[in-house]
Amino acid sequence: MSLFRQDPERALVVADSAVAVGNITPQRGQYLKALTLYNGLDQYRKARQMCLDLLAEKPQAQPSLADSLTTEGTHILLASIGRSLGNDIEVLRHATEASRLAHQLRRPAEVSKMAGYIAEVKQHQGLTDEAVNLLQQTISQLRDADSFEGVNAYFSLSKQLLHMQIDEGQYNEMLPVCQTMLNRIEQLHDHPERFVVPENLDLADYIDFARGQSCAFFCAANALLGRKAEVRRWESEMQRTQWSKTLDCDHMMMTTYLAIGDWDRLDRAFQRSEDRTTDTLSHNYLIILRNKSIAAKRRGRTAQALAYLERAYTISDSLNSRQMQQQMAELSTAYHLQEETEARQKETMARQQAETTMCLAFMAAACAIAFALYFFYKRRQTTLKNNALVRLIDEQNSNLAPAHTHLGGRKASSPFEGQGLPPPSGAEGIPPAPRNKELFARLNSLIYEQQLYRDPLLGRETVCQQLDIDRHTLNQLLNDFADGQSLPAFINKVRLNMACKMLRDEPHRPIADIAEAVGFNQRNFRTQFKNAYGISPTEYRQNM
Repeated sequence: MSLFRQDPERALVVADSAVAVGNITPQRGQYLKALTLYNGLDQYRKARQMCLDLLAEKPQAQPSLADSLTTEGTHILLASIGRSLGNDIEVLRHATEASRLAHQLRRPAEVSKMAGYIAEVKQHQGLTDEAVNLLQQTISQLRDADSFEGVNAYFSLSKQLLHMQIDEGQYNEMLPVCQTMLNRIEQLHDHPERFVVPENLDLADYIDFARGQSCAFFCAANALLGRKAEVRRWESEMQRTQWSKTLDCDHMMMTTYLAIGDWDRLDRAFQRSEDRTTDTLSHNYLIILRNKSIAAKRRGRTAQALAYLERAYTISDSLNSRQMQQQMAELSTAYHLQEETEARQKETMARQQAETTMCLAFMAAACAIAFALYFFYKRRQTTLKNNALVRLIDEQNSNLAPAHTHLGGRKASSPFEGQGLPPPSGAEGIPPAPRNKELFARLNSLIYEQQLYRDPLLGRETVCQQLDIDRHTLNQLLNDFADGQSLPAFINKVRLNMACKMLRDEPHRPIADIAEAVGFNQRNFRTQFKNAYGISPTEYRQNM
């Protein structure tokens, strides 16, 4: 896996070869290439797109362990790319998913790493308490880890928590964190056989490094609390480690010396850092100059502080300029690779541009005309159809009159005269009994004159009670005089007939009121009307 850092171009070839011979799956190969682009070539956006393409592939119903590890690694890589690009939303989304997968795969180191990412985002969002609680909860889960990965994750999250506590001024809370870190390191030192340690790890060097950093954090916490004696004690402990001779140690101790105002030690730390920094155009040297500026300001040496700060700004501009030059070189290389192709395409594009513009303009005009013609044609067709439907509905409804209206001046020649239906016949052509004609006339009277149709809950029980008949007789009446319709269908036909009349006679009355007046709710009314006539109540009213 170190090949992608030492020789990233070769790592890309090796990944393709491994896929070709079947040593790894295509998904794993694509993940390794994205990892190489990110860590070895700093091509963040290309690596991100490769990861997104990988996640977009349809997952297997039962993925193998290798596939699950690839998916987890892809989310971790996307979270890391999000950090590099400053995209907190992407970090939070992919770190959360990676943490869930790592929990399932029982990989505590990855869980803790993602917890650190999420805590960092929460701190950026101003949710410091949530970030601290998340780190403390994850650290407590790693307290009994029996692998080196778990111990290292515990140590890394503890350092992140300490830096967060420094930013928030929680100096007293730093001391127990430092002590538990040191206890954990001593446990690793005294009982290494209890832990699963990688074969290629120099355990003594790691313990020396961790012990030195723990003592340095003790020094920082006590310095910020103004306890100089404790600073001296922990500094003495730190001096016993080989790590105390490193540039990293000098950088960490600068905060301590600044806090207690130990200018002599600070000057010596500055001097050692400058002696060990061969590249004066680097971020490490930039940190030294900024710390020297802060120290000079606190000592009242304003002119010296300003000089250091000016040098720091100059280096910062140069670093940015160097970055820009590198980017320019990459862009220039890419440009020259495309230059010949673009030169050949330029003339062809120039010739085709005018033709394409004219063609597009013609097509746009033709589409606009066709659309307009189609729109007006469909609108005309719809209008004609709706007008025809309205005329047909009005013609049918004009022939519908309640049977009881024929019982006053004259007796109806047929019970369904005026109903728009053919006269029904009894069994074997025998006309229905006169009593049934009278009952059906009373039924029409109840429905129309007494306006029972307005009751949305009107049912067989109510009608039977009003007519003093049983359900069988009612069914027989409907079978003889209503063309075999059910009672609900018969009543709905009456309701729709009255609704059409109200839509014609009361053009400004809301349709919802009309629906309620004839015994429908608005949604049911529209459905029944559309099913019966083929158009909606609104279309009926518009085409009268």
